[in-house]
Amino acid sequence: MKHLTKLSIAATSAALALTATSQAASAASFNFFQGGYSEGASITGMFTGEDLDNDGAIASFADEVTDYMVSFSGNSRVPAFSHSFPNLAGLIYFLGSDIGDFFDIDGILSADGTTSYGTSAGSEFFFPGGNVETLAGAFDVTQEFVTVTPKGVPEPNAALGLGMLGLGAFYKRKLNQKQHNGKA
Repeated sequence: MKHLTKLSIAATSAALALTATSQAASAASFNFFQGGYSEGASITGMFTGEDLDNDGAIASFADEVTDYMVSFSGNSRVPAFSHSFPNLAGLIYFLGSDIGDFFDIDGILSADGTTSYGTSAGSEFFFPGGNVETLAGAFDVTQEFVTVTPKGVPEPNAALGLGMLGLGAFYKRKLNQKQHNGKA
């Protein structure tokens, strides 16, 4: 019985230590949204990246973006379309911000040879907001920023710590059952 008590205490202590000392996962995933296009059309998408050079930004030009997807819902001006990682021409995201709300150089550009999507805070290449267009010349614009929200990425040490905490609770319950059965 003393062995079970020691095991329970050790497992609980290890779980708490792992959970308390775990750091955020390096790579992070983000969802983004941009509304304001004609007829209620919008952009939705996601990207995954890591700030490898610790400059406070995730930039595709620095090989920091590892996944990308964008979809335009479509309207009478520009039909619905989707792009994936191979279509990404450029992405710069300053951590903790929205795209186009503050920095002049943040933005997204993707194209597949038929359609394109671009957004920025107003650099020499884009006006503030975003634009979607087709190779045939159809286009639509918005002046809304791109809202970016982080997706929850489970951190391996935290998951391990929580698992060990659960194991400790299981053994403690078993120990309490044995003590209760022994007294009856």
